[in-house]
Amino acid sequence: MDDEKNIEGIGIVIAAYNAERYLSRAVDSVLNQTQKAWNLVIVDDGSKDSTYEIAQSYASLDDRITALTQNNSGAASARNKGFSQFYSGWVTYLDSDDELLPSYLDEMLLMVLSNPGYDYYATNGKIVKLSGEHLLHRDQKEDVKEIHLVDMLRSCAVLSAGTIQRAKTFHENGGFDERIRVAEDYCYWLRTMADGKRMLAGRRPLYLYYQIAGEAGNKSESIFGKINVIAQLEALIKSDKLSRSQKFAAEEGMSAQKDNLIAQFWSFDKGERESLLESVEINSEAKQILLNSQARMNDILIAQDEHFKRLRQKEMFVAGMEKVFGPRMAHGIRSTVERGSKILLPLRNASIRLANLFKR
Repeated sequence: MDDEKNIEGIGIVIAAYNAERYLSRAVDSVLNQTQKAWNLVIVDDGSKDSTYEIAQSYASLDDRITALTQNNSGAASARNKGFSQFYSGWVTYLDSDDELLPSYLDEMLLMVLSNPGYDYYATNGKIVKLSGEHLLHRDQKEDVKEIHLVDMLRSCAVLSAGTIQRAKTFHENGGFDERIRVAEDYCYWLRTMADGKRMLAGRRPLYLYYQIAGEAGNKSESIFGKINVIAQLEALIKSDKLSRSQKFAAEEGMSAQKDNLIAQFWSFDKGERESLLESVEINSEAKQILLNSQARMNDILIAQDEHFKRLRQKEMFVAGMEKVFGPRMAHGIRSTVERGSKILLPLRNASIRLANLFKR
């Protein structure tokens, strides 16, 4: 509670990898905050471009900014390194290609002060599509709303980035799991909320999440993210931490994640699918899900071929009726058949006999 009574600012972490095109936008959004009591740590995750040099240039101009670098180890590791610089107060993270609206800090700190007792405080945001269109991330009518574990088990109910928490809470939770390189934040919320942590979400969109085109690895990263979430949900289902209703929600969430995983897998071309199945990052259970989906897809394709074959036969039958009875009468017959009449076979046989009769 002491942190709630003595809030003077917030620690912000940006984990950045090959982010030279966007990093300035993210950092500038911190500099433009109406609340000036903040500290920013930028962690370069072994970038191959000028990301670290850009971070250093900002750090040289503002004492509130620190630039760190490390060998490429993933976002979870980079964020943990950044959060290790903060031992008290409140912390959050900002993705290197996103931005905060100017009133973000003021409004989030006001939400904390006005609603004590929660562990996590999530902002709303807008998704900036490639077209430039802005879509509201979460449609919420209440100014603030508690996000329950059952909500998170079904799907990630919040925009993870921009969520604030006590530095002490983050360290007591063990930070992000560095074995998880994609969706580590969602898995963090699931794991810690299952241990009893509580989350409150605000209605106002204060965070801009940008969709980025042409980023190498984005497609496979999304696949790996779903695989990691499935593994986290399965671990919780097998644990004794969930009630019956929470387990049911987790099963719903896992089923939805599997469906999305399969759908995305089949959106890849054959070479991409084969490469993914050979990846060392895919666990045995996820691989089996995808292999099973491959067998199911083969069955679907066979059924589809049969469907088109029957459709072609139907077209030939209709054409035969039109030739024998004329278009108008054939249309009436066809309508009768489609309404479920049982005269299809006799009519089909009659039309064949008549067609043969006319050929003589």
